[in-house]
Amino acid sequence: MGVVDNGSATNIIFLEAFRGMRFTERDLKACPLPLYGFTDDSLVPKGMIDLPVTLGAEPKIRMVMAEFLVDTIDPRIHREKPTAGPTEELREICVSEEDPTRIQKVGSNLSKDMADNLAGFLKKNLDVFAWVHADMVGISPKVMCHKLNIDSKARPIRHKRRSIDVECSKALKDEIDKLLNINFIREVKYPDWLSNPVLVKKSNGKWQTCVDFTDLNKVCPKDNFPLPQIDQLVDATI
Repeated sequence: MGVVDNGSATNIIFLEAFRGMRFTERDLKACPLPLYGFTDDSLVPKGMIDLPVTLGAEPKIRMVMAEFLVDTIDPRIHREKPTAGPTEELREICVSEEDPTRIQKVGSNLSKDMADNLAGFLKKNLDVFAWVHADMVGISPKVMCHKLNIDSKARPIRHKRRSIDVECSKALKDEIDKLLNINFIREVKYPDWLSNPVLVKKSNGKWQTCVDFTDLNKVCPKDNFPLPQIDQLVDATI
């Protein structure tokens, strides 16, 4: 089984299908970079291979070479994946006398003095934690403003609306309402660039709302020097 998607970041062929095409791992090129998913999970492919792909239909047919990553994980087969976690048992401490639901976790192997000092430090600096979206104070556009560097020659792309089920629809509505109420986002009406939301279920069962900006990213020229060097940042603060 091979996956070719003109809207995805890469083409993937599963190892079983790769071997079924009478290739061996000696035919692969090295692939040093891992693949990342929406949920931040990653895997390192076995390698890469260039394969001919036929496009179109008679009488207009064109053959091109496409690069495929050979993946050892077949999504049709369910596998239990080990999850990352703390290296020691954690215990909960309440860091707010006014709100008992504000809990932080510290290592159970800490000494009593160290744990007490850490708890006191957390309580003293409680204002740096964002417990809800409304706790994150916005930055005035006069101080900092983000602007998309879109190629002026690019043609705007409007995605067709994708249907989602009832559970995802409710989760999306709740997230949008929450962001609207705290002025994180605002409603705009324009027909040029339209992208669909993508909902991904997190390990805790909650839904994470993302936006499919694949086409938009393609028309934003890459900045090879997005930030100053770290030594310049350090020197500027001294």
